[in-house]
Amino acid sequence: MDNRKGFPNNLREQRQRLGLSQIKVACAIGMSASNLSMLEAGRCKAWPKARRDLATALDMGEDELFPANEYPPNSLHGYWVGYANGLADASSEIAKFFTRKSEALKGKLDQLREK
Repeated sequence: MDNRKGFPNNLREQRQRLGLSQIKVACAIGMSASNLSMLEAGRCKAWPKARRDLATALDMGEDELFPANEYPPNSLHGYWVGYANGLADASSEIAKFFTRKSEALKGKLDQLREK
């Protein structure tokens, strides 16, 4: 395994050891060659199904192919978790905003009815 940042794995090494091209492996598991390239470079993390399929295709255990199971700091995953948490906070604020607006409109409607 090399010292790539991100999501280290042994995909490229095992694929080359078996004499397989990225295209052959990718086609065998129903993945694009560009996605496989990104996985090999450690730029993204493989979903569980992709991990299983790659382990089967490359005749190697998942834990051997993907020894690091955690998301690194400042990863895209961390970004999306923060984004989702932010959305949850924002949705609460949006709900409060529309509740206030609704109450204000209701008050105006009541005033118009009184006239």
